[in-house]
Amino acid sequence: MPNWRATLRGIDAAVVTIERQLLKVGPLTATAIMLFAGVVIGEIIHLIIMLVAHPLFTRSMLACATLVTVVITTPVLYRCQMLIRRLVQSRRELSDLTEKLAAALDKARDANEAKSRFFANANHELRTPLNAIIGFSQMLSTQALGPLGVPRYGEYADDIHRSAQHLLSLVNDLLDMARAQTPTGKRDADGECDLRHVVEDALRMMWPAAERGGVMLESHIASDVDSLRANERMVKQILLNVLSNAIKFAPSGAVRLRVYLAPDGRLAIETADTGIGMSQNDIGVALTPFGQVANAITRQSAGTGLGLPLAKAMMELHDGSLCIDSAPGSGTVVTLYFPTARVMTRSTPRLLEPIAAS
Repeated sequence: MPNWRATLRGIDAAVVTIERQLLKVGPLTATAIMLFAGVVIGEIIHLIIMLVAHPLFTRSMLACATLVTVVITTPVLYRCQMLIRRLVQSRRELSDLTEKLAAALDKARDANEAKSRFFANANHELRTPLNAIIGFSQMLSTQALGPLGVPRYGEYADDIHRSAQHLLSLVNDLLDMARAQTPTGKRDADGECDLRHVVEDALRMMWPAAERGGVMLESHIASDVDSLRANERMVKQILLNVLSNAIKFAPSGAVRLRVYLAPDGRLAIETADTGIGMSQNDIGVALTPFGQVANAITRQSAGTGLGLPLAKAMMELHDGSLCIDSAPGSGTVVTLYFPTARVMTRSTPRLLEPIAAS
């Protein structure tokens, strides 16, 4: 019994070989070759038919069939040749473009790694002098070593102290963002985090800012929530960034924080505020590094636009996600989802429904 698959593969290989040879000559030459082959094959078939069905077929009929074949087939073959050549050319151009894009991607990746290494190496060079400025300006403002003589010097020292602290905060955010984009950032995301302690500590740190803004802080941690396989410092910074953003955009309002196990087993941390809210376009801007939503509050409040993007990057280091549900005038809900694999210990989950923006 013949092996039909092997036969078909042989025919396919022969056709590919013929196509390659035809592409080496011009379209007119290739058309003439194919037309000659078609006419010869057609003549042979007609001769066989004449021998079998004589006298139904005559030489005049054979000549007519040949003429019709030539007239009809020639433009079709020529057109097919042109299309095949265009496709081959397009494939070559696409291959060249793919190689160029791959090279550009490699260069961009190398540039990004160089940038990240630069920021990481700048840790000591930037933080050390800033800490010195902060320490000495605080000594001057508190007159720790004696009176300054001119009271205005104390005011200048206070301004230097506040400016240096703001600059140090910006440097820390930049370095954390750069570290989150390096392979070492992924390794830093491991560890054990006492989530209840971290949440309570973050709320305690944000309480003075909430009081100054007239914002009421509420919190609820489900009893079945215990600990996470996560970097405790990163989790605290994520919470501080999200809470700070919520407090800033909800003046004289309320911010509610809830920690619970979602129905799919993920651990969720929700922060809901009664602030001005954002449109879908504003959400995209807020999640872009250095992006700031244009409104009255952002014009009055200082900020670098790195809070939410940094929180999002750190969540991704933990294989988690940051989701925002908001609408203008309806408040904002930011939900942090940690995957089930990072929930280290838990009892039977007491599921809570997510907070919806209202």
